[in-house]
Amino acid sequence: MYEAWDKSFRFDIESGTNVYNKRRWISKTPDILTFNILRLVYDHETQMPKKLHNEFTFDNEIYIDRFVAKNASRFPDFMNSLDKLKSKKQVLEKSLKKYTHDDQEYTKFLTITRQFVEKQIYVDEESKETSAPDEHDMLL
Repeated sequence: MYEAWDKSFRFDIESGTNVYNKRRWISKTPDILTFNILRLVYDHETQMPKKLHNEFTFDNEIYIDRFVAKNASRFPDFMNSLDKLKSKKQVLEKSLKKYTHDDQEYTKFLTITRQFVEKQIYVDEESKETSAPDEHDMLL
């Protein structure tokens, strides 16, 4: 929820080759806080709108201090650190997606590897049985 709220309070202004990051601030704490929830998205596969049925939940206590104008001077460092952490998170999620995207290939590889190891164990056990002297040979 905080991430979506933060996105709605930030915007970029382009001026020639420069991009300026701007932020909106709450000047007065609201008595009532409302949420606009995106419930429709466009499905490119079906080329139709699709209704989202995701549950929207939030904490009983909401901290708005990072959005209040009187705290604007206190939060730039915090927000810069947060932005850096978000960037790192995106890189890690992208890396993770690379490995989970080809899940079938990894599963296939692991299955083939398991079968190979099982065959090696079977061959080793079989060779031990054929090379071990039987009771008759031991008595002589």
